[in-house]
Amino acid sequence: VQGAYFLTGEQVAGRGVLSPNRPFDIRKGKRGPGAWEPFCRYNYLNVGRSVFDNNLTDGRPWTNEVQSIGSGVNWYWNQYVKLVFEYEHIIFGDPVAINATETQTSSDLFLLRTQVSF
Repeated sequence: VQGAYFLTGEQVAGRGVLSPNRPFDIRKGKRGPGAWEPFCRYNYLNVGRSVFDNNLTDGRPWTNEVQSIGSGVNWYWNQYVKLVFEYEHIIFGDPVAINATETQTSSDLFLLRTQVSF
């Protein structure tokens, strides 16, 4: 499940190329913020216990269930450049191994991604 909203007024009919109403520009007389789109997302995955029960993998250091909750902002400079700033909190159904002696039940991720289309 995901929700997003353009603070700068762009209208989206599909997820193709987006052209901001006012592309990002710092030149005097042409200043523009680009398009800003905050978003929130929730993901859930359960692959079933049969992965472990049928010896397809060792279930001790892994889990078959994970949830993630994330939020961030997409910043479209123009129709060719997009920056994504995102935070994700991941929750494991069972503790997972992070090394030979330690496990954890959750993980956090900060992400900065740049996308260039041409």
